[in-house]
Amino acid sequence: MNTTAQNELEVYISAQNNKTIAWVNEDPSKRWAGLCSAEASHWAQYGVFSVADYELHSAKEILWDLYKTVNGVRPRHLNMDSMTLQDVEEQIARLDRQWEAEAPQREAEAAWEAAWDLEQAEIELWNNAIADDDFSLVRHQFEGFLVEVPQEPIGSIAEVI
Repeated sequence: MNTTAQNELEVYISAQNNKTIAWVNEDPSKRWAGLCSAEASHWAQYGVFSVADYELHSAKEILWDLYKTVNGVRPRHLNMDSMTLQDVEEQIARLDRQWEAEAPQREAEAAWEAAWDLEQAEIELWNNAIADDDFSLVRHQFEGFLVEVPQEPIGSIAEVI
């Protein structure tokens, strides 16, 4: 038998699920979302017996994953059991600010990695052409210009350099 708080929890989660379903149905070809179990017995296993417990539990889950996204490790050093909803929300807000502040660095790293990958692909193309002695298939892109490599055979690699 459920308590009043557990009945309120089931109603609350069902309402949240209905909002989620409505949101997905607005554009089902581009939206997907998971739903939460609305059964009080499920949440009791996690120590969640009321809407307030559910909100705190959900916020801690967000903090757990967001911390990993921002810092690359789980926040095992945080004593989440002693945190209030306000504490958790403050941590989430701090992580959001950190994520935004580090956006330019992430973008620069992504651009560097893309340039590195392109350079490695070009090196592999050249290495394959050298190994096959087939320079007619090699094209090298430099500063937006496509430059054809001469098709006549070259005597040695020293002449290419």
